Amino acid sequence: MTQLAQQIRALRTAKNLSQDGLAEKLYISRQAVSKWENGEATPDIDKLVQLAEILQRRGFDSLET
Repeated sequence: MTQLAQQIRALRTAKNLSQDGLAEKLYISRQAVSKWENGEATPDIDKLVQLAEILQRRGFDSLET
């Protein structure tokens, strides 16, 4: 599991959001969220921006230099 995948899962659970709940807010499937959290896929830049807004993060640690 990648660092980004771990952060998405940790931040989602800290916000008490289910995968379904997060997927609904992003207008995507629950399976897409699951793939991100398992490191099987990576969200595109548009979804990363939306994730940061929903999870109230300025940036994800793995993306900062």
